[in-house]
Amino acid sequence: MSLTPADIHNTQFAKAPRGRRGYDENDVDVLLDEATGEMIRLLEENNVLRHRLGAGAPVDGREADRRAARAELSAATDALDRAHRACDRAEQEARLVRRQLDEVNQAAAAAATERNETSPERVLMMAQHTAEVYVREARDESQILLAEAGERAGRTLREARDAVAAIDRRSHDYQSAAAADLVTDRERVLRDIDKLTRFAADYHGALQRHLHRQGRLIDGTASQ
Repeated sequence: MSLTPADIHNTQFAKAPRGRRGYDENDVDVLLDEATGEMIRLLEENNVLRHRLGAGAPVDGREADRRAARAELSAATDALDRAHRACDRAEQEARLVRRQLDEVNQAAAAAATERNETSPERVLMMAQHTAEVYVREARDESQILLAEAGERAGRTLREARDAVAAIDRRSHDYQSAAAADLVTDRERVLRDIDKLTRFAADYHGALQRHLHRQGRLIDGTASQ
Protein backbone atom coordinates (compact mmCIF):
# COMPACT_ATOMS: atom_id res chain seq x y z
CA MET A 1 0.00 0.00 0.00
CA SER A 2 1.42 3.44 -1.00
CA LEU A 3 2.18 5.98 1.67
CA THR A 4 0.33 9.32 1.50
CA PRO A 5 0.92 12.64 3.27
CA ALA A 6 -2.17 11.97 5.37
CA ASP A 7 -0.70 8.64 6.55
CA ILE A 8 2.41 10.41 7.78
CA HIS A 9 0.50 13.29 9.34
CA ASN A 10 -1.96 11.02 11.17
CA THR A 11 0.62 8.59 12.55
CA GLN A 12 0.36 8.34 16.34
CA PHE A 13 3.13 6.94 18.53
CA ALA A 14 2.79 5.67 22.06
CA LYS A 15 4.89 7.30 24.71
CA ALA A 16 7.75 5.29 26.15
CA PRO A 17 7.16 4.28 29.78
CA ARG A 18 9.08 6.02 32.47
CA GLY A 19 12.54 4.67 32.87
CA ARG A 20 12.60 3.33 29.32
CA ARG A 21 14.44 4.77 26.37
CA GLY A 22 12.40 6.24 23.51
CA TYR A 23 12.28 8.98 20.86
CA ASP A 24 11.52 12.54 21.88
CA GLU A 25 7.88 13.25 21.03
CA ASN A 26 8.53 16.80 19.77
CA ASP A 27 11.36 15.66 17.49
CA VAL A 28 9.14 12.97 16.00
CA ASP A 29 6.31 15.47 15.39
CA VAL A 30 8.64 17.98 13.73
CA LEU A 31 10.11 15.34 11.43
CA LEU A 32 6.69 14.03 10.47
CA ASP A 33 5.45 17.58 9.72
CA GLU A 34 8.48 18.26 7.53
CA ALA A 35 8.10 14.96 5.68
CA THR A 36 4.37 15.62 5.16
CA GLY A 37 4.95 19.14 3.84
CA GLU A 38 7.70 18.04 1.46
CA MET A 39 5.61 15.19 0.08
CA ILE A 40 2.64 17.52 -0.48
CA ARG A 41 4.86 20.02 -2.32
CA LEU A 42 6.36 17.35 -4.56
CA LEU A 43 2.97 15.83 -5.35
CA GLU A 44 1.55 19.24 -6.27
CA GLU A 45 4.55 20.02 -8.45
CA ASN A 46 4.23 16.65 -10.15
CA ASN A 47 0.53 17.26 -10.85
CA VAL A 48 1.29 20.65 -12.40
CA LEU A 49 4.04 19.21 -14.60
CA ARG A 50 1.87 16.25 -15.59
CA HIS A 51 -0.93 18.64 -16.62
CA ARG A 52 1.43 20.86 -18.59
CA LEU A 53 3.07 17.89 -20.30
CA GLY A 54 -0.30 16.41 -21.24
CA ALA A 55 -1.81 19.66 -22.50
CA GLY A 56 1.33 20.89 -24.23
CA ALA A 57 3.30 23.87 -22.98
CA PRO A 58 2.26 27.21 -24.49
CA VAL A 59 4.81 28.95 -26.65
CA ASP A 60 5.01 32.70 -26.02
CA GLY A 61 4.71 34.80 -29.19
CA ARG A 62 3.86 31.88 -31.46
CA GLU A 63 0.38 33.18 -32.33
CA ALA A 64 1.76 36.66 -33.00
CA ASP A 65 4.39 35.18 -35.33
CA ARG A 66 1.72 33.23 -37.16
CA ARG A 67 -0.41 36.34 -37.60
CA ALA A 68 2.60 38.23 -38.94
CA ALA A 69 3.37 35.38 -41.35
CA ARG A 70 -0.22 35.34 -42.58
CA ALA A 71 -0.10 39.10 -43.11
CA GLU A 72 3.15 38.83 -45.07
CA LEU A 73 1.74 36.01 -47.17
CA SER A 74 -1.43 38.02 -47.85
CA ALA A 75 0.67 41.00 -48.92
CA ALA A 76 2.69 38.76 -51.24
CA THR A 77 -0.50 37.38 -52.77
CA ASP A 78 -1.83 40.91 -53.35
CA ALA A 79 1.45 41.92 -54.99
CA LEU A 80 1.29 38.89 -57.26
CA ASP A 81 -2.29 39.74 -58.23
CA ARG A 82 -1.24 43.29 -59.06
CA ALA A 83 1.60 41.94 -61.17
CA HIS A 84 -0.80 39.69 -63.08
CA ARG A 85 -3.14 42.61 -63.69
CA ALA A 86 -0.24 44.73 -64.95
CA CYS A 87 0.74 41.94 -67.33
CA ASP A 88 -2.83 41.69 -68.57
CA ARG A 89 -2.94 45.45 -69.21
CA ALA A 90 0.35 45.29 -71.10
CA GLU A 91 -0.96 42.46 -73.27
CA GLN A 92 -4.17 44.38 -73.96
CA GLU A 93 -2.19 47.46 -74.96
CA ALA A 94 -0.03 45.34 -77.25
CA ARG A 95 -3.12 43.86 -78.91
CA LEU A 96 -4.57 47.37 -79.33
CA VAL A 97 -1.39 48.59 -81.00
CA ARG A 98 -1.45 45.53 -83.26
CA ARG A 99 -5.00 46.32 -84.33
CA GLN A 100 -4.04 49.94 -85.00
CA LEU A 101 -1.13 48.78 -87.11
CA ASP A 102 -3.39 46.48 -89.07
CA GLU A 103 -5.75 49.39 -89.69
CA VAL A 104 -2.85 51.54 -90.89
CA ASN A 105 -1.72 48.80 -93.25
CA GLN A 106 -5.22 48.39 -94.59
CA ALA A 107 -5.57 52.14 -95.10
CA ALA A 108 -2.23 52.26 -96.87
CA ALA A 109 -3.22 49.41 -99.14
CA ALA A 110 -6.50 51.12 -99.96
CA ALA A 111 -4.75 54.39 -100.71
CA ALA A 112 -2.30 52.61 -102.99
CA THR A 113 -5.11 51.52 -105.30
CA GLU A 114 -6.32 55.12 -105.75
CA ARG A 115 -3.00 56.89 -106.35
CA ASN A 116 -0.21 56.46 -108.82
CA GLU A 117 2.41 53.77 -108.47
CA THR A 118 5.02 55.92 -106.70
CA SER A 119 2.69 57.48 -104.07
CA PRO A 120 1.21 54.21 -102.73
CA GLU A 121 4.66 52.73 -102.29
CA ARG A 122 5.73 55.74 -100.28
CA VAL A 123 2.59 55.69 -98.15
CA LEU A 124 3.00 51.98 -97.54
CA MET A 125 6.63 52.40 -96.51
CA MET A 126 5.67 55.17 -94.07
CA ALA A 127 2.84 53.06 -92.68
CA GLN A 128 5.09 50.05 -92.26
CA HIS A 129 7.75 52.17 -90.55
CA THR A 130 5.17 53.64 -88.18
CA ALA A 131 3.78 50.19 -87.48
CA GLU A 132 7.22 48.81 -86.72
CA VAL A 133 7.88 51.66 -84.29
CA TYR A 134 4.56 51.05 -82.51
CA VAL A 135 5.17 47.33 -82.31
CA ARG A 136 8.72 47.74 -81.05
CA GLU A 137 7.73 50.28 -78.40
CA ALA A 138 4.76 48.20 -77.27
CA ARG A 139 6.87 45.05 -77.12
CA ASP A 140 9.63 46.78 -75.15
CA GLU A 141 7.18 48.31 -72.68
CA SER A 142 5.36 45.02 -72.26
CA GLN A 143 8.60 43.14 -71.59
CA ILE A 144 9.71 45.76 -69.05
CA LEU A 145 6.38 45.60 -67.24
CA LEU A 146 6.41 41.81 -67.23
CA ALA A 147 10.00 41.66 -65.95
CA GLU A 148 9.37 44.18 -63.18
CA ALA A 149 6.12 42.54 -62.12
CA GLY A 150 7.69 39.08 -62.13
CA GLU A 151 10.69 40.27 -60.14
CA ARG A 152 8.54 42.00 -57.51
CA ALA A 153 6.20 39.05 -57.19
CA GLY A 154 9.05 36.54 -56.94
CA ARG A 155 10.94 38.60 -54.36
CA THR A 156 7.83 39.14 -52.24
CA LEU A 157 6.92 35.45 -52.34
CA ARG A 158 10.46 34.40 -51.43
CA GLU A 159 10.51 36.80 -48.48
CA ALA A 160 7.12 35.54 -47.29
CA ARG A 161 8.17 31.89 -47.58
CA ASP A 162 11.44 32.58 -45.75
CA ALA A 163 9.56 34.37 -42.95
CA VAL A 164 7.08 31.51 -42.57
CA ALA A 165 9.90 28.93 -42.56
CA ALA A 166 11.83 30.91 -39.93
CA ILE A 167 8.73 31.18 -37.74
CA ASP A 168 8.08 27.45 -38.06
CA ARG A 169 11.70 26.68 -37.11
CA ARG A 170 11.57 28.98 -34.07
CA SER A 171 8.25 27.50 -32.94
CA HIS A 172 9.53 23.93 -33.39
CA ASP A 173 12.78 24.66 -31.55
CA TYR A 174 10.91 26.34 -28.69
CA GLN A 175 8.40 23.51 -28.41
CA SER A 176 11.19 20.89 -28.44
CA ALA A 177 13.14 22.73 -25.75
CA ALA A 178 10.02 23.28 -23.62
CA ALA A 179 9.00 19.62 -23.93
CA ALA A 180 12.51 18.46 -23.01
CA ASP A 181 12.53 20.75 -19.97
CA LEU A 182 9.15 19.43 -18.87
CA VAL A 183 10.28 15.83 -19.20
CA THR A 184 13.46 16.58 -17.23
CA ASP A 185 11.52 18.38 -14.48
CA ARG A 186 8.95 15.61 -14.31
CA GLU A 187 11.63 12.93 -13.99
CA ARG A 188 13.36 14.92 -11.26
CA VAL A 189 10.11 15.33 -9.33
CA LEU A 190 9.27 11.65 -9.72
CA ARG A 191 12.72 10.74 -8.37
CA ASP A 192 12.23 13.11 -5.43
CA ILE A 193 8.81 11.64 -4.70
CA ASP A 194 10.17 8.10 -4.90
CA LYS A 195 13.06 9.03 -2.59
CA LEU A 196 10.74 10.69 -0.09
CA THR A 197 8.29 7.79 -0.26
CA ARG A 198 11.07 5.28 0.49
CA PHE A 199 12.34 7.50 3.29
CA ALA A 200 8.87 7.82 4.82
CA ALA A 201 8.27 4.08 4.48
CA ASP A 202 11.63 3.24 6.07
CA TYR A 203 11.05 5.74 8.83
CA HIS A 204 7.54 4.43 9.42
CA GLY A 205 8.88 0.87 9.57
CA ALA A 206 11.62 1.87 12.01
CA LEU A 207 9.09 3.56 14.25
CA GLN A 208 6.82 0.53 14.12
CA ARG A 209 9.71 -1.74 15.09
CA HIS A 210 10.63 0.62 17.89
CA LEU A 211 7.07 0.63 19.19
CA HIS A 212 6.96 -3.15 18.99
CA ARG A 213 10.20 -3.36 20.93
CA GLN A 214 8.90 -0.89 23.51
CA GLY A 215 5.84 -3.03 23.92
CA ARG A 216 7.94 -6.11 24.48
CA LEU A 217 10.02 -4.24 27.03
CA ILE A 218 6.88 -3.22 28.85
CA ASP A 219 5.70 -6.82 28.87
CA GLY A 220 9.12 -7.93 30.12
CA THR A 221 9.75 -10.17 27.10
CA ALA A 222 12.86 -8.34 25.92
CA SER A 223 16.02 -7.34 27.64
CA GLN A 224 16.89 -3.68 28.02
